[in-house]
Amino acid sequence: MEHDFILNIRFSLLGLVVFGLFYFFEIAAASAEVVDAHRSMPLSKKLVFFDLPSQSLKSALIEFGLQAGVNIIVPAHLVNSFEAKAVLGRYGIGRALEILLSNTPLIYRVNAIAGAVVLELSHNKTIVGREPHKISVREIEDVLVVSARHYEEALQDVPISLSVFGGEELDRDGVQNLVQMGVSLANTTLQVVRGTNTTLAAYIRGIGQDEPLAGYDSGVGVYIDDIYLNRPQGAVLDIYDVERIEVLRGPQGALYGRNTIGGAIKYITRKLSDDPSLVVKAYAGSFHQQDIIVSAGTPLANSDIRVGTSFGSFNRNGYGNNLVTGESNYDKDIIVGRASIEYTPSEDVFVRIYGDMTKNKSSTRRGYRFVFEDGEDPLDNIYDTKAGTGASKHPVNHSDESSHSIAGSSSWSLDHGYTLETMTAYREDKSQSPGDFDSIEESIMSVPAIYKNRQFSQELKLKFELNKVQGLLGLFYLDANALTAYDLELVNEGFGVFTLADVDIKSRAIFMSVNLKVSELFSVSVGGRYTIEQRDMISIRDVFVLREAEDFISPYFGGDIVPVTLREFDELGSEVVPRFSGALEDRKFNPRISLSWQPYEMLHLYSSYSTGFRSGGFDPRGLYSEPNTREGFSPETVDTYEIGLKASCFSGDITSSFAVFHSDYRNIQIRDDRLTNGGKANISGAELEVAVSLFDGVKADLSIGLIDSKYIEYINEAGVNVAGDRVFANTPASTISLSLSGGTSVFGGKLSWLASANYRSEVSLYSQSPPGLVQESYTLFNGSVVWESGGSAWQFGLHGLNLTEVEYKVGGYFFPQFSNVGTAFYGDPRTIKVSLRRSF
Repeated sequence: MEHDFILNIRFSLLGLVVFGLFYFFEIAAASAEVVDAHRSMPLSKKLVFFDLPSQSLKSALIEFGLQAGVNIIVPAHLVNSFEAKAVLGRYGIGRALEILLSNTPLIYRVNAIAGAVVLELSHNKTIVGREPHKISVREIEDVLVVSARHYEEALQDVPISLSVFGGEELDRDGVQNLVQMGVSLANTTLQVVRGTNTTLAAYIRGIGQDEPLAGYDSGVGVYIDDIYLNRPQGAVLDIYDVERIEVLRGPQGALYGRNTIGGAIKYITRKLSDDPSLVVKAYAGSFHQQDIIVSAGTPLANSDIRVGTSFGSFNRNGYGNNLVTGESNYDKDIIVGRASIEYTPSEDVFVRIYGDMTKNKSSTRRGYRFVFEDGEDPLDNIYDTKAGTGASKHPVNHSDESSHSIAGSSSWSLDHGYTLETMTAYREDKSQSPGDFDSIEESIMSVPAIYKNRQFSQELKLKFELNKVQGLLGLFYLDANALTAYDLELVNEGFGVFTLADVDIKSRAIFMSVNLKVSELFSVSVGGRYTIEQRDMISIRDVFVLREAEDFISPYFGGDIVPVTLREFDELGSEVVPRFSGALEDRKFNPRISLSWQPYEMLHLYSSYSTGFRSGGFDPRGLYSEPNTREGFSPETVDTYEIGLKASCFSGDITSSFAVFHSDYRNIQIRDDRLTNGGKANISGAELEVAVSLFDGVKADLSIGLIDSKYIEYINEAGVNVAGDRVFANTPASTISLSLSGGTSVFGGKLSWLASANYRSEVSLYSQSPPGLVQESYTLFNGSVVWESGGSAWQFGLHGLNLTEVEYKVGGYFFPQFSNVGTAFYGDPRTIKVSLRRSF
């Protein structure tokens, strides 16, 4: 691993030297022409802060041209008698012009001339025989807009290391869920939690969580339209109706709050079109894959209301089989649905209400056994299993997952540059899994479990743009419950354990972020979030003596077996065994500050200090007879220092972002025999993303992530620091992704292609590096070819993932104290699929 790290540092430095040479020549060329860099760059890269009061249209257009840096061509007689509406705030030029002219009967069209935009105004309803065309922000800007800081801005202006994937890009490349998207992300690991189908294990910059039990919290926040998902169940999102997905690296406590200590993933859905639409897309491929997605939307007659709905069915056979029960293993059987209503009574008001549901009836994922008893032979197929719990009499003997939610959001643009936004959401999910840790027919260690989660959240944000100040003030409230209950059957040990964790969470926060433009070149962003979090937990742990030749079913699941647990009480007389109840309140303040310097429009240098925390709580498996366990554990924290560069040179033919960071990770929640705050660590690394336009529409994209994560302290149950024997799980020292893409006109349409290689260095799937759960370095090769007709009515695609059929582990179980239990779960094998899309 150390060799890989050093090798990739050299590789990264070489890339930076090459980029530096390109950048030097570009600056030199710009200097030789003696042109103001803010004016010489293509207008398509600009977002502008406008400060235009209500005034005569003639005066407003003159000032508009000066502030936007554009030439305006207009016959004087057309504008003499009109008043322009005030424009205050940071807008793309097209949007600002729409606001400016909204009080007039005038229309416009846009032509690119000499790097500027020329506007022509007319009273006529048509221009050169065409209907007038009001351009969208993206058409005029050709710039990727993100909302990483809760307001829309150009990607290059954001002082955060982040990656963005557009919905059309993901659709063209055949990416269908978050895990498939994650293979190309620097310093990021997105996997399905072992033994589940849709529970997400997310790690960014070494920080994450793959434990699904109530009482454990994720280290990476997942958001759908800025609505926080409190639990990881159901978070392996299928990608449909998506506008873009943003992945923010580093702690986002000031901007997003609790449990974004590693970073945040934002899933942003597509708004409904102003025109009736119907899109049908189907996939067919390996392992009898049969997927279909139907999306439709329409405005209601004579109203400002639009309605839309989407439906998806995702099906395939398993990659392997259960050789005992005959079930498929790693199969897929999911139905999803979404319906939405949008109301836009004016350009200043937008209201959206939507609901979604998911039903997952895929078979339970079973692992591949890598620890063997005497005379036991390994299976030929890593996706096969001999797990026998499918025939168990326990009521939880198959997988079943479902979720549903309803949400509403609104945006109201007030006068003087203020915007008020609200978001209200309710979500429920439930799932069950007949866990089998040993993956053999006799089932020496099985864990049938159920998970139930619900949450209600409310967020209110007031955004403002006042002269040189931009920012927001917000309030957040979360009321959530998470319940996990399971039976642990240890046949060889002769006993079983029932465990229940029922956690209530109430979280309240106030947050603020202000971006001050000190000068044309320099800006400062300051933010902070104060959180008050209350957590109440009920834990039950009962022990049972197992009866021979009979499945262990605790009374919670309908059994009649009698526990042998002796009741115990604390010094105040409260019962702590088998039933414990406890309450904690944490108060945390998370600041963030960043400094930005933009000496040229094509160059952004920034430095930042950001913080985050993961919630404290009680150990769901705790031995509450011990006073230390009853005290619970505290929040863990991280402070991250980052320096970054974002640049564009050669008129946008080369764009890049580069960041180096160092994180002080403190009060880490670690678990050997019990969960405690026994860890400290330092994490340092770098991320580089470069996009280069080569020739004839061919583009190269390179992403490199390097990370050095080391525990300073790791205090085990005996009070001994074993940091030297522990590693960061699911954190490869280097990740590299290289892709080539291009397109050409053919058969009256456009043919696009993509080829990518995605490398990950050696990684341990556990902090103790058991031999069977260390994955050696590997590279995944993917590719796609897509033809799209003129007007995009038809689309045909051919997509391949893991083309060289690499076998790589993504999770597992290892319990040597229980009859050498050791099983592994693997990533997807080679899959080939064809796609067909028809748009009406």
